[in-house]
Amino acid sequence: MNMFTFHVLDPFGNTNNSSGFPQCHVSGSRVVVAPASPRAASPRAACRVPRASVCSSHYLNTNYSVGYLQSSSRTVMLLGRCVCVCVCVWAVLCTVAGEYWNTDNYFQRPSRSGAPPPDWPRCRPPPARCRDLHGSVDVAHAYYQYNVDGKSLPLYRTGDEFTLSCKAGVSLHSSSLPSFRSMTTVPVVRFKYCDVPSDSYATRLAQLNITVSRELHIMLYYKQTASFSRAQFEGLAVDLLDINYESKTPGYLSDDWLQPLTNTTRLELTHMVLPPMISSNRVRHLSLNYNTPRGELGDCGRLYELSICELKWERGEAPARWLTDCAQLKVLRMKNVYLFKELGPFLAGLHPLSILEIDQSFLGFNDGDTLKFLGSEVLPSSATTLEKLSLAGNSLGDVCSHDGHDVKLPLQLPVLQHLSLARSGVTRTCESWPRDMPALTHLDLTGDTRGHRLTVHYRDLKWMGARQSRLLLDDIDTIAYNESHYAEIVRANCTEFKVTISISEYIICDCRLYWFARMLAECPRHVRWAAAPACDRRPMLEQPLDHMLCPIQGEEVCAGGCECWWRDAEHSRVVANCSARGLHRLPPLPQLPPLLQLHAARNHIQAIHSHDIPDTLTYIDLRNNNISRVGAAETRRLFSVRGRRVRLAGNPLRCHCDNRPLVRALLTHRHQVDYADLKCDDEKLLSTIIVEDLCALSPTETLVYALSPTVTAFLLVVLAIWFMYYYRMEVRVYLYSRGLCQCCVREEDLDGDREFDAFVSYTHLDEQFVYEQLVPELESGSPSFKLCIHCHCAHTVFGSFGKCLFDINTRHACYLAYCVGTNNWTMM
Repeated sequence: MNMFTFHVLDPFGNTNNSSGFPQCHVSGSRVVVAPASPRAASPRAACRVPRASVCSSHYLNTNYSVGYLQSSSRTVMLLGRCVCVCVCVWAVLCTVAGEYWNTDNYFQRPSRSGAPPPDWPRCRPPPARCRDLHGSVDVAHAYYQYNVDGKSLPLYRTGDEFTLSCKAGVSLHSSSLPSFRSMTTVPVVRFKYCDVPSDSYATRLAQLNITVSRELHIMLYYKQTASFSRAQFEGLAVDLLDINYESKTPGYLSDDWLQPLTNTTRLELTHMVLPPMISSNRVRHLSLNYNTPRGELGDCGRLYELSICELKWERGEAPARWLTDCAQLKVLRMKNVYLFKELGPFLAGLHPLSILEIDQSFLGFNDGDTLKFLGSEVLPSSATTLEKLSLAGNSLGDVCSHDGHDVKLPLQLPVLQHLSLARSGVTRTCESWPRDMPALTHLDLTGDTRGHRLTVHYRDLKWMGARQSRLLLDDIDTIAYNESHYAEIVRANCTEFKVTISISEYIICDCRLYWFARMLAECPRHVRWAAAPACDRRPMLEQPLDHMLCPIQGEEVCAGGCECWWRDAEHSRVVANCSARGLHRLPPLPQLPPLLQLHAARNHIQAIHSHDIPDTLTYIDLRNNNISRVGAAETRRLFSVRGRRVRLAGNPLRCHCDNRPLVRALLTHRHQVDYADLKCDDEKLLSTIIVEDLCALSPTETLVYALSPTVTAFLLVVLAIWFMYYYRMEVRVYLYSRGLCQCCVREEDLDGDREFDAFVSYTHLDEQFVYEQLVPELESGSPSFKLCIHCHCAHTVFGSFGKCLFDINTRHACYLAYCVGTNNWTMM
């Protein structure tokens, strides 16, 4: 392990560290600022910095001085620490720069000196100018550095790969190159920044006792000349040849450069001038990155896969029907091919494909002719074979209109399984897609949507969920479900869609997502998630459903100074917020659309009326108002809807007999109200109230009510006594006449002051009846009566006369006369 120590000199140039200045050590993966004396120790004395590997010693200058400072010791200490931190940061930057400059960024730095292991290349004996320096060998990686012709030559080995880096200028023609003891077959060989040899790479590898069996990678940088002919590839029997030229000026390939590569089936060319392919080639996989073709592609009859990135033709225009001769081509990948209107002729005559990728190529950027050609010519020809289609990074916009019917890019691909429209401005899917692409299992709609967020519909998930599939989303607006979709899924015992949804950005959790979120709350396995979706950094599944709202604009729906929101995307339910508005009564809110929730807390409301509570209301918040009493009718209205939640905490509720209906309802519906927070006006918790005790009497009231019957009875007795005394005669007569209480009533007491018991008046026509029947029966009966009998006067023209009335028993006589012309009775 290498360690470098940076001494910070004190203002007087001392390095004995007697003044307590810190030291900076670079050790392994740590940069440590250590105090030189106990006085300098502090929690900030150690620091760690990230590192790729340790910088070589020749990149570090270990002596730094701080000029003489005429200041206090505290200022000197601070300045010393600042200098040390700067040195440490500079060391780390130097380490990173050194890693890339020496091309050691893929492997660990050396930790062993001396000869390399026996199975590694060894320096040839003199006169070869080669010397083993140091290296590191483990199971995963191996590194060794040699000095060849006075220049550094690092060799790397990782698994099956062997890398030789000539960055320092070592030539492959040098006779001093190290070599294996015997011929060694290496599957993958990389020449990094080695000049192109004048003879074959196979010859140069043989000099190192290496035979490459599978892949040869050649990397050149801009200071080198990249010119290749068939001579450089004679004797090579590799399956993959990769030539990567890091330069603004493309390298050169001769017309016959492919002729020796009879075993090569894969070519990867970067920044080269590409001649037409010869007829004897066996290339099946061709990758062209930033190349310049010299006309036609050539013989591509065996070509199966073609990858193109930023092709530029020498003559400026792409030739038409460039891929017509590629009869076996099944995979075409194009990226950054800015052909615009030339893309149509370029792809004309294309044979049926299995995979087509045209990414970041400005499809549809101008007048859309290219997009129309793609939808009318290219895709139909591969309709029965195309399994993967990618149009990512193009300026497509929505490929169908808002209603989903007007499709400007028909995708009638019955066997398509993978579709990517990422970063293409698509904000909606088409209604025809489930019908046109029934086998789709992977849909990528991530990336830029040109300022518009993507909307996913129920039909999309139902379509994708019919089979094991994956839906990739990014800047999503909402997942549009409605109440009927929710009911359909719940009735079907929570239908499970087999689609896995991946959302890299957050979702807008408003009213449009309400039914989907509600459905997930009841059926969490309805869809599968690659990662839990979030609503503005909060998991969507933890977002309260009551908070998923959309604001309403317009006084016709929300009046009274309240704020209103839609509950769902169909705008069929309203949530009103009238809290803290200084209201003295509930505002008159419209009944259509129906009011779902009413928030009216922190006002001055004193009374609730039945017409203020619609049947559609499922939540009403009246906390912290001045409500003390609610009538029986209003109480019944308040709890008339099953499950309606009512919030009344913070109100001075009157817990007395006159408010018993409300108290009883609150106790009965405790699961619907904020039961634990309800208090009476005397600060007692409502939960401690017993309804039966609300109308109980006080001791004084109990005494009054207990004595009331006695007092009442006494008064009634007194009144009866007074009545009997005052009306005693009438009472006696009444009782005697009915034969009641006769033992207590004597006749003498009743008739003591009366001469006769009865008076009988008759006419002369009844005289016989009176004297023969009536009088005898009354006078001699039991009891007997004393009668006064009167006979009406006879009426004549001569005047009147009187008749003597007499007592039958001759004890008394009564003489009465009635004179005509007068109305007076006369006793004689």
